[in-house]
Amino acid sequence: MNAVTPIVAPTSLAPLRRFVRAFTALVEQDEATILGRGATLLAALIARDDWLPAEFSASDPTHYRQYLLYRDPMAQFTVVSFVWGPGQATPVHDHRTWGLVGVLRGAERNEAFALRDGSLTSYGSDILAVGGVSAVSPLIGDIHRVANAFDDQLSVSIHVYGGDIGTIERATYDADGTEKRFVSGYANAAGPHLDAGTTTPWDVRAALLARHEIALIDLRDEDAFARGHPLFAAQIPLDRLAVEAPVRLPRRDVPVVLYDDGTGQTDEAADMLAALGYSDVTVLEGGLAGWRSAGFELFEDVNSYGKAFGELVEARRHTPSLSAADVRALIDDRADIVILDARRFDEYRTMSLPGGISVPGAELVLRAPAIAPDPDTTIVVNCAGRTRSIIGAQSLIN
Repeated sequence: MNAVTPIVAPTSLAPLRRFVRAFTALVEQDEATILGRGATLLAALIARDDWLPAEFSASDPTHYRQYLLYRDPMAQFTVVSFVWGPGQATPVHDHRTWGLVGVLRGAERNEAFALRDGSLTSYGSDILAVGGVSAVSPLIGDIHRVANAFDDQLSVSIHVYGGDIGTIERATYDADGTEKRFVSGYANAAGPHLDAGTTTPWDVRAALLARHEIALIDLRDEDAFARGHPLFAAQIPLDRLAVEAPVRLPRRDVPVVLYDDGTGQTDEAADMLAALGYSDVTVLEGGLAGWRSAGFELFEDVNSYGKAFGELVEARRHTPSLSAADVRALIDDRADIVILDARRFDEYRTMSLPGGISVPGAELVLRAPAIAPDPDTTIVVNCAGRTRSIIGAQSLIN
């Protein structure tokens, strides 16, 4: 057989993590339910080929490899990847537990056997292609031989077994039915790290109060963020994370805490940051609901802490202000005033006050003396709301 299947570089372990969680909830059911519903879960996992790390799909020139991807803490099930070099095959063997097999890359030829009156009988073979799922079990047929269906490329399959398959004593079979006991083990010592770890709301709050460095990242879109978020959270939506994180989080060792509102984005975000080199990434325990349940306040709107700072400056420094009617009257009277718009230029270009000059806030102190050289000229600073006006005006006063 001749075919070429491109191997896509892995981008996220989130699909495997979701599969493990779903299978953990299923594994207490009866075997028929596990095999039925589990086959659906496995089919969904192998429907995409962007999550299996390269080190768990590496071949050996002399023998197929079995890599451990996940072992349940109670050894109720394991997830493994099988990697078949061109033309490689297993001996006839059994499993002595239920199992599910799904082909991720390439194809596998499966030949089923049964022991009858002490001898081994073949019941035919079939080929399982990419996306296909099959089952084995002592109850439905547990003896088979598997081979890579291709003689010129790798094949990779994902298997789920009821137990720690690498430690279960099993058997291979000679043509006359003679058993030879073996324990397969694994080609690797440990699977990929699936747990991003969690940080409690109390730990985050304590870090903020102690002024420890921490990046609390809200993965929702701006509208959801504006309707309620912890005060010092920064909003970076998941689809912008890879672009914005290197700019907004320039040091890769900064403690990062991710949260969403139960939308399941944190796993993929944690994997993305890990791939970018961030070494201290955790997930907020309970997400936004956990923060709320802990009794901590949520703030509405965007730039809440910046706005709070503006209000504090006005209250402490008594920054003077004019009403819109007063400014309109000064304009109509052609008074000695200069209106400086402290917003970004794109905001200023969208709409502005009559006669206003674009001077983004960071430029105010630098440019104001040239724009209004007479100290008796009244400078009016405006923005879209209040905060940049207050900070700009008070900076000029100072």
